[in-house]
Amino acid sequence: MRYNRSDNYIRSLVVHEFGHALHLVDYPRGRPNDIPVNGSVMLYDRNWELYRPTSFDIGWVNNLFLNRNAPIGGVSPLSQIESNSMEGIVETEHATSGRSFHASFIPYASLDEMVRSTDLIISGQVINTITKDIDVGIEFSLVIPHTVASIRVTEVVSGNLNIGDVIEVKQIGNRAMPESSTDYFAIGQNYLLFLMAFDGIPYYATMNPVQGQYTIDNAGNIIAHPNNRMEISARTLRALSE
Repeated sequence: MRYNRSDNYIRSLVVHEFGHALHLVDYPRGRPNDIPVNGSVMLYDRNWELYRPTSFDIGWVNNLFLNRNAPIGGVSPLSQIESNSMEGIVETEHATSGRSFHASFIPYASLDEMVRSTDLIISGQVINTITKDIDVGIEFSLVIPHTVASIRVTEVVSGNLNIGDVIEVKQIGNRAMPESSTDYFAIGQNYLLFLMAFDGIPYYATMNPVQGQYTIDNAGNIIAHPNNRMEISARTLRALSE
């Protein structure tokens, strides 16, 4: 797995995701004027060189776990840190049983950037999907529900695979508890996938759920995720394989 990002960018992403494991939310959608860009590792539009929890984050965690009335999913910490009241914003998009949640992924500014970072580019057809809890922790156990698809390779654009090989590709969440930006694989559907590999883990994953996964329809058209502006034509795909 390769990244064309600074080390601090990766650290910031990891610490941000660990915050979600502690029930902290992306705070908030649209940063308030009284929280500076370096005020929290949970800010979605933060300075990505920030990778250490701030005093704001520490106060947020203390309030969330010391206040027994705080709901799972995370309460906006701003008013609580100052007044220790229950006033604030409740983020309902994050995971509790039966709800959707939102995860952060590395975005790519261009197709060239994503191609340089990917381990494998293939087209394939989904032949089966299962739901599975996967431990994604490195120094500690962190079990997260996933959807794992078995995909038969129909074309190898880049990477060390053969047509007819079957690989397993994981997606965070599942249809019962979906990640909000993920379009879950459908059995029998064909996809163009930009994939990354992990040391010691038998599953591939898309580079991110918006940019790393394209649907191929019955006419052979390559259809991007609604939020993905990087459209790919058959001509572009041929160029990638040269």
